[in-house]
Amino acid sequence: MPRPVGRSRSSAPPRRPAFVAIQLPPDRAAAAVPLVMAAYGLLQMYYGLVYSSIQDIVEPGMRGTAMAAYFVVTYLGGASWGPLITGRLSDHFAWEAAGSAVITEASRAIGLHQAMYAIPAVSVVLAGVLWMGARAMRYGVRPEAQG
Repeated sequence: MPRPVGRSRSSAPPRRPAFVAIQLPPDRAAAAVPLVMAAYGLLQMYYGLVYSSIQDIVEPGMRGTAMAAYFVVTYLGGASWGPLITGRLSDHFAWEAAGSAVITEASRAIGLHQAMYAIPAVSVVLAGVLWMGARAMRYGVRPEAQG
């Protein structure tokens, strides 16, 4: 069966066990746990590829600095500040949706829904940064010769 245009299979393996796990009824939690564990393991496979790519691209004297910069951006930029910024955006949009001094559950839901649009927007920006980095590697910087 042909794949629909625009659909990628790159994230299909992690999605399958997670999708099956969330479809199970509540009394099947023992069956859902291994499926969620498999999905989590598949989602974490990219770490080894990223770390080895950074080590391969960066010259030996700067590898520690490159990894430190990667971790600072990843953990401070994404894991620490991301939820705080998303929460502030959610509160802002909830106030706008409420239109009065009283924030209802419906306006909170609207605010959170609108704040979640920031996630794909940031992902597009980050994809652009990675694309520019790949172009720089193609036309300028080359990994050191093996020898």
